[in-house]
Amino acid sequence: MTDPWKLDPSGPLPIAPPEYNQRARTQASAVLPRLSHEGRRVLELAEEEARVGDSNHLGTEHIVLGIFRHESGPASALLRSLGITREVFVAQLYEEEGQAPEGAIPLTPRALTIIGFAGTFTTGPVEGLHLLRGTIVESEEWLASGRPGSHHLRKACEAVGLPWQDLDAAVSRRLGLR
Repeated sequence: MTDPWKLDPSGPLPIAPPEYNQRARTQASAVLPRLSHEGRRVLELAEEEARVGDSNHLGTEHIVLGIFRHESGPASALLRSLGITREVFVAQLYEEEGQAPEGAIPLTPRALTIIGFAGTFTTGPVEGLHLLRGTIVESEEWLASGRPGSHHLRKACEAVGLPWQDLDAAVSRRLGLR
């Protein structure tokens, strides 16, 4: 099965080190075929968000926006129940430079890492809640590494007064991980 979400062959975004990029590609390539209909729809909506925003990449922020756009999905419902709305999340975003390319918009290494992590939370199809949990774990790892970069979902939690750990716990409980 070929997948429409691929990294730009001209190279990774400069913020991620080469070893991170390689690990992201490897992990995501094993998980992409396992995406459920819902998981695939979240990524399709994420790509639409990137295109509407005229972004030259599909990043972590677009995956969260895709989760919000899949309003009937449990991940979107969980975020809303915790007070994190699309409006709150969007208020935390900043504009990235670059114009949307023709065809599929390439996934960033961080987005691929989210997909890779999502696959570790289930042996079955990867759903939107798994992608949301992947976003949380990727943010933790990225922050711990000391690398520069935004953590939009973390900022959205702060904006509504929700401790980051509470979001993590709620998603983990919903997935039966705690």
